[in-house]
Amino acid sequence: MPPSRFVLLDGGVGHLLKSADQKGNLNFLGGALSPASAIREAHQKFADAGCDVLTTATFGVTPVSLRRAGLLSEEGEEIERITRRVARVAVEVAAEENDKRREKEKDKDMEKEKKEGEGGEEEAGGGGRGRGRQVLVAGCLPPLGGNCYLPNDDDSADAAAVYQRIATALLEAGVDIFLIETCSGGADAEAAARGAASAVAAAAAKSPSSPPPPPLPLWLSLTVDDEDPSRLRGGEGLEAAARRALDWGREEAKSRTLLPVSALLLNCSSPRAVSAALPLLRRAASDTRGGADLGIGCYANGFRRSTTSWLRFSSGGAAALPSSSSSSSSVPAAAPADAADEEGPDEDYDEDGMITAEAYARHAAGWVRSFRCRRSGGGGGERGGGSKGGDGGEESSPGSSSTSSFFVLGGCCGVGPEHLRVLRSLLDDSEEEGPL
Repeated sequence: MPPSRFVLLDGGVGHLLKSADQKGNLNFLGGALSPASAIREAHQKFADAGCDVLTTATFGVTPVSLRRAGLLSEEGEEIERITRRVARVAVEVAAEENDKRREKEKDKDMEKEKKEGEGGEEEAGGGGRGRGRQVLVAGCLPPLGGNCYLPNDDDSADAAAVYQRIATALLEAGVDIFLIETCSGGADAEAAARGAASAVAAAAAKSPSSPPPPPLPLWLSLTVDDEDPSRLRGGEGLEAAARRALDWGREEAKSRTLLPVSALLLNCSSPRAVSAALPLLRRAASDTRGGADLGIGCYANGFRRSTTSWLRFSSGGAAALPSSSSSSSSVPAAAPADAADEEGPDEDYDEDGMITAEAYARHAAGWVRSFRCRRSGGGGGERGGGSKGGDGGEESSPGSSSTSSFFVLGGCCGVGPEHLRVLRSLLDDSEEEGPL
């Protein structure tokens, strides 16, 4: 079986939980305040939509959010306890989904053998869709600042210590991937990577008699300004931040003081901003790593009004946002945002200002095409192969090392299971177009 070049990440889990909250009091604390049954239901909806990766509902489980809600004691042990509890729900859903998928494959194999024994012919087309695909869990390492869209003001050492506590709880819950997401500054990304590495090292030290397991893959997702996608929301240039992150560990990772990035993503920016920023992300990846052993991808949000516009015109937002005039990049910016910002035609959004599944899929199709075209052109050093073919071979996994790069596609706030079902069909069709 050829390696899986396309990976479907889930959508906005926290947003889904908030949408189902009748009292409207969850805010960013969806995972901390929601019952396990509601979290399970949210994850299951994304699993049913065909997602390959489920993200833990721990985005809001941070010291700032817990303290605001009156849930954080002086010792702060609630950080680990709540993170571990919430993450285990995702791990349980993934395990159950994998069991179901294996049973379905067994049933299909038995049916195929029966038909062959009766002299029948296998139906052509689509028979291999999803075969061998396992659901993994990405443990969220969230922004720690008071505003999740802007850099954290805390000392980097303090931030790394908090991230170590979060990562330790995620490891104990059994996640497969570390996901640093909605990162608006390079210093925050490095603090999260350092904290994750410390958690891995501490876990290995607890069992010195046995060989330490390989560190979990680290995915880094950056969020860009919707008005000027050449820079992060904190004002730092996107390419510079990406290159610095991809340089992690040339030496340091060998001693596990930093974990190397295995996938570089964009998230929680408008689809048009993502479309403008994705070429810059690919260029940084190609220049720094040559594209090998590295995933690229994106999961935009679904708001008609951009986050940059919302921040600028909400109470206190204007003072916190850096000026977009500071960028010197020649990349075309997305359409300017204002109080009445519109990201597309009326029919692309529902009455609540959320993007429709069909409109989001149109943007996603362009992102997938750009990945295919880049690979087929041989640019950037990306290459195929590296996996065993045939029966019993090993399929490349988004959670494992591979000589073939992969593309991660998903959704952020406002992108739900109905969107992901359409994206699943899009990626399946891309897989069936054959090797590049």
